[in-house]
Amino acid sequence: MSNYQMTMQLQSDLDTGQWSVWKVEVRRAVAKTLTTFRAPIPLDAVFKGEVARYLRQQLPVRTEPTVLSADNKDFESSPTSFSGIHILAQRAIAGIQAVTIRISEVIGAASAIFLDAYEHAAPSRPQPPLGAVERVPSPDATL
Repeated sequence: MSNYQMTMQLQSDLDTGQWSVWKVEVRRAVAKTLTTFRAPIPLDAVFKGEVARYLRQQLPVRTEPTVLSADNKDFESSPTSFSGIHILAQRAIAGIQAVTIRISEVIGAASAIFLDAYEHAAPSRPQPPLGAVERVPSPDATL
């Protein structure tokens, strides 16, 4: 199993109550994958249902700057689980509140928490060991 850390940037439109995702970063020991959406995407359109529901339960209800820790509320679902969740909410400005969710440990396939259209936001195959060279066939080799 692979262990990762994940950071998500979300925003809430206070007029509609809609939570949207605009950035997801997955960090491994040797690599980082960063996905930034051109425009915020609704939470339910990025993450699978049970993950979206879990994240929504952790999000702040206040529009003031807030720091929340959900260390005792781990998420577990085959094939992925995560723990060590910290939420940093900024003061709402012009009807939008920005929130950062940091997950200190993701175990399993990080890509499995995303809906199929966005599973590229997290790596799905193991990275080679630090310093290893991955062999890529040369285009000339087929001639």
